Amino acid sequence: MPLDELTKPQQRQEIRRRHRLKQLLAVASRLFADKGYDATTLDMIAGDLGLTKTGLYNYVQSKEEIAALILEGAISHLLQALTDFEHHSADPRQVLHQIIIEQVESLAHHPAGPLLIMHFDQILDPDTFPGLYALRHSYEIQLRQVIERGIQQGLFAVDDAKLGSLLLLGAVNWVARWFPGQDASAIPNAHHIGQWFAQVIVGGLRSPDMGLGSNEEGKS
Repeated sequence: MPLDELTKPQQRQEIRRRHRLKQLLAVASRLFADKGYDATTLDMIAGDLGLTKTGLYNYVQSKEEIAALILEGAISHLLQALTDFEHHSADPRQVLHQIIIEQVESLAHHPAGPLLIMHFDQILDPDTFPGLYALRHSYEIQLRQVIERGIQQGLFAVDDAKLGSLLLLGAVNWVARWFPGQDASAIPNAHHIGQWFAQVIVGGLRSPDMGLGSNEEGKS
């Protein structure tokens, strides 16, 4: 429920709950990265937060729900970033270039990102978390639509936007294998890695008849 629909005491209570949940997800992300998803228990997460396991149930009901909330936040961030990039640029090449960099950085800098992205389907049942799978599907569809516009404008020399989006996601998500359990300070070159990926992937999609210099495309 939106905060403005609550009474003042309810608003304060809800703000505290959201802050505590944010702390919970941060602690869980770190433990997932350090110990692995399977080895991390609700008791460990509760202990780091100074809660009992029973107290933890005031915020989440299972470890799977925690993983789903972490992934929901990560995918929602990328979906919003993609929407923003499309709002500021009508050129599909620039939009893809920017979102590839954003996704590489998100994967590299999120403590639990690599583990959860690579094992998404093994950890979380689509029947239990249909909203999360729908959110991921929305992101994939929006990426595909960007490529479709590029094809229609003669900018991309491919005839299957779905395959193009799958190639992009497969390549970028594999970056998660490179940085297991590392934090942002340990990966100072994540932006440069993203730029390189963007140049290779967008360059591979581009029609040879349509040139847009890499220097211009790299502006973000």
